[in-house]
Amino acid sequence: MQEALFHFVLASSILMGVVFLALMIGSVLGERLDRKRLRNRRLN
Repeated sequence: MQEALFHFVLASSILMGVVFLALMIGSVLGERLDRKRLRNRRLN
């Protein structure tokens, strides 16, 4: 039982880490896209 619980916790922690990285990358890309939009608006 303990081994199964350990694997479950390990998998869940890895999944949370992947989701966290995805959110971080998404927010960074979103900020860059917003900056490009602002630059285009200023040029226009």
